[in-house]
Amino acid sequence: MRTALKGYRTIVLSTAVAVNGFLQATDWTVLGFSAQTAGWIVMVLGVVGIILRFYTDTPAGRKE
Repeated sequence: MRTALKGYRTIVLSTAVAVNGFLQATDWTVLGFSAQTAGWIVMVLGVVGIILRFYTDTPAGRKE
C-alpha cells in the first residue's frame, strides 16, 4: 500500500479533512453522530496527519 499511495497520502488526508469540514457544517445528529463522536473523528484525522508526515517525503505524483 505504501508504494501505491506514494506522493498521494497527504492529498488523501487533506481530502478527508475537507470532507470533515463539510460535515461539521451539517447537523451531526441527523447523521446519527453525537458532538462527542464528531470531536473524536476530527482528533483521529489530526493524529493520522501527524503520523503521515513521518512517512511522507515525496511530492504528489512523484515516485522518489
